[in-house]
Amino acid sequence: MAAQYSLSSPKKENLIVRSTRPLNLETPVQMLNSWLTPNNLFYVRTHFDIPQLNVKAWSLQIDGEVEKPLSLSMDDLDTTPLR
Repeated sequence: MAAQYSLSSPKKENLIVRSTRPLNLETPVQMLNSWLTPNNLFYVRTHFDIPQLNVKAWSLQIDGEVEKPLSLSMDDLDTTPLR
């Protein structure tokens, strides 16, 4: 499903919380001990609140100047193989 950040998320628990609205998390300097930054230590910067999404009702509409208009649900996007 869609990526969600929460302060209780185990993969982001080591980051410094600079603000919760908008969400801004910072990597502690002592954890930057390599030129590669692991994903779980990568900072998070947002400028607006993260919208609450009703995943069951959400859909992506592809229409307009297309040959075949299409509507995809989040489940469709999660299970459709890449072509």
